[in-house]
Amino acid sequence: MRDEVNLWYNDPPDGPEPLPLPWRMLLFWYRQPDPRKYYYRNLQRQYERAHIYLFLTSYHTIQNNWVEEEITAAVSRYTEFGDRYIRIYPVLVSPSHWKKHSRLAHFKTLGPKRTLVETVPEEEGYLEITEQLAKVLKDLQRNLEEEKFAQSRDIPVTDIAPIRQTSVRPNVEEDPAQFFELPPAFSAPEWLGWSVLFLLMLVTLVGLRPDRILSPSLRYRNVEPANRKPIEYLRDYPPMPPPPHAPLPRLGEPDSARGR
Repeated sequence: MRDEVNLWYNDPPDGPEPLPLPWRMLLFWYRQPDPRKYYYRNLQRQYERAHIYLFLTSYHTIQNNWVEEEITAAVSRYTEFGDRYIRIYPVLVSPSHWKKHSRLAHFKTLGPKRTLVETVPEEEGYLEITEQLAKVLKDLQRNLEEEKFAQSRDIPVTDIAPIRQTSVRPNVEEDPAQFFELPPAFSAPEWLGWSVLFLLMLVTLVGLRPDRILSPSLRYRNVEPANRKPIEYLRDYPPMPPPPHAPLPRLGEPDSARGR
């Protein structure tokens, strides 16, 4: 089928790889670009340009809200462009009440009448789906070529609605796996992160209190020991205590008032 059409299906890549521990501590606000986000964004663009929608019916798919949203989007395109350019086919994978609990009940199934689980061997069911799908492709390609020819001749076509995509021919560049590009992600060795962390811690500690960090004794390097007596300078006259009956001088009193 890849030789005739582009096949788009949900096959998202893995999530972003976590940064090493030191870089997560240093760059705690940084988040690696998630390839799944860009993949789904591109897949949505491709989904809006598709002409054939195959929905696998099973108990799990009819309970999936995301699948239900895709069915709603496909039905909207079918309502807008009609059966001439948009085809929706349920593919019976396993027994389920898809006709009661899904919007696919009004569309014709593709493949065997029984489910693929009940088809023995199962490969025959896939072969029947492929053969029927090849006929649908030829029918759609003929309609698209007629629309393209009518537009090239500048002929007003009243019964043909304008379409967004005028070709279903393969184009490798439109493959969702190669179409989107991720922004550059941060990449650095783990040992470099540990080195940066160590240097930051060392600079922070030294900058806070270098006297305590380098050596506790440096803080008291210039302080005199407690057991050392102060230096005695030579005096011409030894100090004499005042006489016991002499009054103490008062602040601001002249020398003559002190009885000298």
